[in-house]
Amino acid sequence: MRTLLYQGFILTNLDGKTDSWRLTIADEVRIGSLFELRRQVAFYQELGVLPPVKDYPAPTTSSSKRKPGHPPKGRKKQLG
Repeated sequence: MRTLLYQGFILTNLDGKTDSWRLTIADEVRIGSLFELRRQVAFYQELGVLPPVKDYPAPTTSSSKRKPGHPPKGRKKQLG
């Protein structure tokens, strides 16, 4: 199963086919390609008839999950 977050709306694809994405808005379920569903979201936003979307927090980027005193992994500089 693939899940895609597009402008606050969740698109899911259970079958893995390009034209079987599912968009759920309130009680309505739409199935189609990503292109079609993105167009529908944009159209409904222009009309102003969409319910408020859930605000998803941005993922935090913590690059340091190592114990103190251990150097980070990475490429070593070559001398010479």
